Amino acid sequence: FDEVIERDRRDRERKVSPLVRSGNAVLVDNTAMGIEETARLIVMLAEDRAKELARVAGANL
Repeated sequence: FDEVIERDRRDRERKVSPLVRSGNAVLVDNTAMGIEETARLIVMLAEDRAKELARVAGANL
C-alpha cells in the first residue's frame, strides 16, 4: 500500500505531464464498499452521465 501512495505522489508532482484529476471526474470513495457494491455504483454513475449527455445532445438538435 505504501508503494502505491508513493507512486501516486510522484505521479502528481512530476514536472512533465503530472497526474491530475479532470474537472468533471467523480471521486468514488469505496473504502467501506465491497467489490460488487463498488461496481454497481460505478455502473449507476456511468448510466446517469450517459442519460445526461443524451438529454443535452437532444436539446441541442
